[in-house]
Amino acid sequence: MKKYAPIIILGMHRSGTSMIARMLEELGLFMGVHKDRNNEAFLFMKLNDWLMEQNSCCWDNPRSFSHFLENNDVRDLTVGQIHSILQSKYMASYLGKKHLHQQGRSMQLDFPWAWKDPRTTFTLPFWLEIFPGVKIIHIYRNGVDVANSLKTRHENFLARNKRNLAKGKYLPKYRFWKQLKLRSVGDSMRCSSLEGGFSLWEEYIDEARRHVAIMGSDALEICYEDFLADPVSHLETMANYCGLRPEGGKLASMVNKVNKDRVNAFLKDPDLSAFAGSVAARLEAHGYHYP
Repeated sequence: MKKYAPIIILGMHRSGTSMIARMLEELGLFMGVHKDRNNEAFLFMKLNDWLMEQNSCCWDNPRSFSHFLENNDVRDLTVGQIHSILQSKYMASYLGKKHLHQQGRSMQLDFPWAWKDPRTTFTLPFWLEIFPGVKIIHIYRNGVDVANSLKTRHENFLARNKRNLAKGKYLPKYRFWKQLKLRSVGDSMRCSSLEGGFSLWEEYIDEARRHVAIMGSDALEICYEDFLADPVSHLETMANYCGLRPEGGKLASMVNKVNKDRVNAFLKDPDLSAFAGSVAARLEAHGYHYP
């Protein structure tokens, strides 16, 4: 029986990765049992969080892992700990009890499987050591729309926290046996401005394309705007790449889930268009032309 190494879906936050991951899941790609609202498996999110913490960074302040990998003792200990976790019962969080017994020491399964987490863009070197034969899909979107979406999410987060504070929902409830828990004030201070979100997009897209160049045929890049223009064709390409064989009717039915108005949405806003003009050369460097 054929064994599959995982497919890892990379891409900057707010780049359409959640939508595409859900579509691939509907076509038969296993994405995990326990996931968050962005279709990200909790187990791999937790492990990526831990990896970034070891490197003194986080999703909105990423750093290269090159020096981390150059230290053989640190690299071997890190990879060893992740190996131990993935070969333990904790894997049930991703596989569920039904599939847990199918995982052997080869870290491969007998069906196409994947996970999606933007932070894997930076932690990928570790996963390449853990999963021989891994393949990646990189989804990328215009950086101005990404920056605006991140800024909007941060503003919504702040507004919600203001409402909850006014309602008294943040009054601490003291229990001597429990640790004090504090809530995040905002989603990301860096992404509270268009420039902050845009510069973060540049870091993600540069790192992802470095992986794509190195991995060659084991990497697939999909432009979000191109996907929206022709979703069936791009879904078929990704499905074949993942080892899926969906029926043509199933692919066609996905079109209704696509909102083509999201293509270059920033052009409808004068302020966003002005910002795009101010970063036109930086967009050009990453394959986007303005206007």
